[in-house]
Amino acid sequence: GDEDRLTLNRRVHLGLLAIPGSRRNGPPRSRRWPATLSVSFDGVRGDLLLLALDAAGIEVSTGSACASGAPLPGRTLLAMGLPVERARGAVRFSAGALNTEEEIAAAIDATGREVERLRTAPPGAGSAGVFHP
Repeated sequence: GDEDRLTLNRRVHLGLLAIPGSRRNGPPRSRRWPATLSVSFDGVRGDLLLLALDAAGIEVSTGSACASGAPLPGRTLLAMGLPVERARGAVRFSAGALNTEEEIAAAIDATGREVERLRTAPPGAGSAGVFHP
C-alpha cells in the first residue's frame, strides 16, 4: 500500500544519497514530491549515466521534470541556483507501486557502479562522462 511505497521511496533516497559525491537537487523533503528524487553525482554527466543505466535495464530521466528529454540543463534547475555542471548531471529517479525491494537495491547498486565507472574511465575510453572543471 501507500506505506510500502513510502518505505521504498525512502530506500531510493537513502541509497542514492549514500553514493559518494551525490547531491540532492530541489527543496527539502517536506516540500518535495516523495516519489521522485533528482540527484547529481559530482563529475558525472546525467545523459551518459542515463544511457548506462538504460543498458542495465534501469529507467531514469535527466533534467527537471518540465524539461525532460531536452539536451540542455533544465531551466528550473538553473533557476534554483544549480551550477550548469550540476544541472547537466541531474538524473531523476522514482519508485512506483510495482517496484520491489530487490529492484530498488539493484538500481542503487548499478547506479553506484556506473557512477564510479564514468568517473574513472581513462581518457579516450568513455571519459566523456566526466567533468573536468
